Order: sequence, then C-alpha cells, then structure tokens
Amino acid sequence: MSEHIEQIYQELKKLGLTDSLADFSIRWLGKSSRYVPMLRSSGREPSLDALGRLAAHLKYSHEYHKSHRQGELRLKADGIYILVRRCWTEFYETAMKR
Repeated sequence: MSEHIEQIYQELKKLGLTDSLADFSIRWLGKSSRYVPMLRSSGREPSLDALGRLAAHLKYSHEYHKSHRQGELRLKADGIYILVRRCWTEFYETAMKR
C-alpha cells in the first residue's frame, strides 16, 4: 500500500477522525471495509477513484474544521490541510504512472 495513504490513515487516527481500517476504507475512501487490508496484503496501490474520494473528503473536513467556532476543532484544520496536500500529491503521481 502507498506510504502516503498509510501516513494519512495514521494522522486521521491521531486526530480522532477515524478509528479503524474498516472505517477509513468506508468513510474516507468510499470502498468496502476490507479495501485497505487488501491493499496492505497484496501490495497494490489504491485506485484513482479511492484517492479522489479521499481528497474530496479531506478537503470537506478541512473546510468544516477551519470554519468551526471551537478553537480545538479549528486547530485540527491545519493538520488536515497537510493531509489534503499529501493526498493530491499521491493522486497526481498515481495518475501520471498509469
């Protein structure tokens, strides 16, 4: 599995925005609960569809947290923005390989 996706999963987990690979696969990638474990075990790269969905969900989450009144949630926006950039980098690199 891609190093970028693994890092994004770990950071989302630290931020409290996902709690398991199944949750990450379903809510963030728009795939089945076994998608990320399959990528890990097979060594395959995520699909462009999954990367696009992840980028869109991260962007939405960033905007939500950035505009929230509570300072604690606004602080998460900075961490999420870094993930948005990583995800778009992964999307671009993957698209250029195919």
